[in-house]
Amino acid sequence: MQHKLKAFFSPKELAASLSLANLFFLRVWQELIFAEPAEQFYLKTTTVDSLLAVILNVILLALIFRLAVYYYQRRLDDMPAGKWGGLFLFLALLPPLNALRLLMPGLSFAELSGLLGNIGLALLLVLFFSTAIFAAARWSRQFVRATVVVLLIFSPFLFFTFSQAVWGMISADPAHAPGRADPDSAAAADEHRPDRRVLWLVFDELDQRMTFEERPPSVETPALDAILEKAIFADEAYAPGEDTLVSMPAFITGRKLTDAEPVSPDELMLFFEGKEDRPEPWSEQENVFSRAADLGYQSGLLGCFLPYCRVIGHTATRCYWQPFGTVELKKDLNLAQIMAAQLSSTFSLSPFNRRGHALSLYRHMLDEAKCAAADPNLGVVLVHWSIPHYPWIYDRHAGDHTIFNYDMQKGYFDNLALVDRTLSKLQSAMEKSGTWEDTHLIITSDHPWRMELFPTFDGQTDPRVPFIVRLAGQDHPCHYRLPFDTTATHDLVLHLLEGRFSHPEEVMEWMERQPPPTVPEEKR
Repeated sequence: MQHKLKAFFSPKELAASLSLANLFFLRVWQELIFAEPAEQFYLKTTTVDSLLAVILNVILLALIFRLAVYYYQRRLDDMPAGKWGGLFLFLALLPPLNALRLLMPGLSFAELSGLLGNIGLALLLVLFFSTAIFAAARWSRQFVRATVVVLLIFSPFLFFTFSQAVWGMISADPAHAPGRADPDSAAAADEHRPDRRVLWLVFDELDQRMTFEERPPSVETPALDAILEKAIFADEAYAPGEDTLVSMPAFITGRKLTDAEPVSPDELMLFFEGKEDRPEPWSEQENVFSRAADLGYQSGLLGCFLPYCRVIGHTATRCYWQPFGTVELKKDLNLAQIMAAQLSSTFSLSPFNRRGHALSLYRHMLDEAKCAAADPNLGVVLVHWSIPHYPWIYDRHAGDHTIFNYDMQKGYFDNLALVDRTLSKLQSAMEKSGTWEDTHLIITSDHPWRMELFPTFDGQTDPRVPFIVRLAGQDHPCHYRLPFDTTATHDLVLHLLEGRFSHPEEVMEWMERQPPPTVPEEKR
């Protein structure tokens, strides 16, 4: 018995198992301690629980690996077990190799597909796996020995990661822990129902052509169709930029941008049009929320992807955000849930295709949005949604959420149906609070569908985004046909709060006076 325990706790074998387990969580370590300040901009705030969770995960997984290797070593004379030992180790190495691939943009499936084509990429993957599996099974003992040597070479990495994690836990600032801004702090101080309210919904990657003009007849959007019957609808609207990083700050500041660059976890430098040589920090800019406050209105800011609360949360009464495509959601989790989230992240094939993560993000955002939209004390609420952006998290035929929708030809339309369902749920929540009819509603997008990983359903692209304005009490539809730059939505929100518009025709006259957008060449 003593001999067996000594063999099990062999320093060499334990070091190799710990090294493998540590590499297993390479992507987690990258987010928690290795990310550059600009990369940390998109990530959740690191907490003591997150660091403790990854240490426990490494230790527990190392014990599992050690048990498996110990079992293999005891049965080297058993040929089936001997062959499967190398195969098991190869499979255990796949998550670390995949994590390394995710950290190298040039090895993304999108880049490889563009270089080799879809068929070429598929053949490359088949060749790699068939060769590796054959070699791992055919020369199992040699494969195991060589892998152990490599793992021992990487074992000092364990000391570095653990020491950084321990230091992070010791030096963590509780005041900088993640969490939404207090939703009742300012509202409770002066509870009153504003005379005017604006709900501004920005759906990520909502596309004009795909949503309205070439949407398949099987895709029903009853809530959106009902809104259009009593709204202004522009079919030549263009987003402020081609990416969320540019469009959302442009929306919120009301100023045209040419670029934006993260420089720290809580700051984004904005390159305003005409002032590209003098970038300005987003956190210091006047925006729609600070200007609404000057008018006496409280506000709500909810969104995903960009860390709104870290950068400009101080300008809004209520703020909530969720990172997109990261290891953990920014919400209250117990230690076991954080460990599970970290473990599941190691099996992701892309930073943005974790459907369980995306679904959880959407559900939390919906709960927060319903509360904010129905809050009669908030004069303006902006919600930046994660849908209909990939990944697909809805099955319109089943009428329910799913994490198994991989249909690149029809998946967008499933998420589009979820957009409509979201509008219906928001309307129901607002009707219960008595705020629906009294609220001006604006619906638009930060950019059209830019799916580069796979072609669109018909291989075509279109730079236009929807732009819908339903004034409180509006009872007829209005069609606006001229090109419109949606950056001006910032000014429109403030004008609505000031009560400048009583009729939709007044809004369209104002839209005509706005600077025209830069229309892409193919649309001229």
